[in-house]
Amino acid sequence: MSERLSVSFDERTAARVRHCGARIPGGNSAYLARLVRADELREAGEAMTRWYAAHPCFVEDSEAERIAALDGDR
Repeated sequence: MSERLSVSFDERTAARVRHCGARIPGGNSAYLARLVRADELREAGEAMTRWYAAHPCFVEDSEAERIAALDGDR
């Protein structure tokens, strides 16, 4: 479902949005949506990085559990 949204940009930014939006299907809206999705992906990557930094043993512990599970299958 689409929602109409009004935004205000300085002239340079508005020109850039129009220029980039003209090159993709969906125009300006699709271009801005792509930027939002890219920002969401960047934020998710940063959150994952913070989580792994806070849980430094997670990868090693997961690997040990995987190996133990495989050894149990024998």
